[in-house]
Amino acid sequence: MRKHLPAYLDEMCFRFNNRKNPYLFRDTITKLIQTPNLEYKELTAQVQEPSPLNFVWELLVFFVIQKINLVPSHYMPSPA
Repeated sequence: MRKHLPAYLDEMCFRFNNRKNPYLFRDTITKLIQTPNLEYKELTAQVQEPSPLNFVWELLVFFVIQKINLVPSHYMPSPA
């Protein structure tokens, strides 16, 4: 669970912030085109296991986001 929690939180934030975005498909394709390629060796590289303190912090952030709907600003939809 620790390994996938940050990705899960990012996904939930993205979905929440874009739930009313009528241009979601266009915005997603634009981001995919603009980002650099991710090589297989980088994708499959070993990730250092987070410390227990980081895990507690991530859970706290998750519950705060769920409770008061805080979302990171870098996930806000781009202007149309």
